[in-house]
Amino acid sequence: MKETPGDHASPPHNVQLRRAEIGDEPFLVRVYASARAQELALVPWDDQQKQTFVEMQFAAQLQHYRTHYPGAEQLVICAGDKRVGRLYLDRRPTEFRILDIAVLPENRKAGIGTLVIRNILNDALAARLPVTIYVESFNPSLPFFEQLGFRKMAQDEFNVLMQWDPAGG
Repeated sequence: MKETPGDHASPPHNVQLRRAEIGDEPFLVRVYASARAQELALVPWDDQQKQTFVEMQFAAQLQHYRTHYPGAEQLVICAGDKRVGRLYLDRRPTEFRILDIAVLPENRKAGIGTLVIRNILNDALAARLPVTIYVESFNPSLPFFEQLGFRKMAQDEFNVLMQWDPAGG
């Protein structure tokens, strides 16, 4: 997610989550591609090669999530009747793990992602559970999560494990 708090208008009040359906796959691939657009702009591939790569990576990511997080929800973020993003969330007995959240570029900075994350934090607070997410170390959304109260717990060359604690929330 690329938005930052304080850098957007008031979030729409009609943001909802719904379970992803088979017919949503082309949309979910498009959201995934939008999250990889900067990276793909650097490679010397034509549009078809990029699309093939995105579809392969999307399928591999989805298989990984289904294997390692079999209870995770695959959700579509909607603003009114318009699909605007995706959320993969695993509500474990010991934590809520955000596997992935992405909003289409044309819907970023509208407060949608902030609203979705705040709702997850409210649910976690009620359950007295932490919320964790891995964020790529070069992702500009790191300050976004820090402003929402997430702390860096661990870091390797590519990823930062961030955690929100209900005691500090």
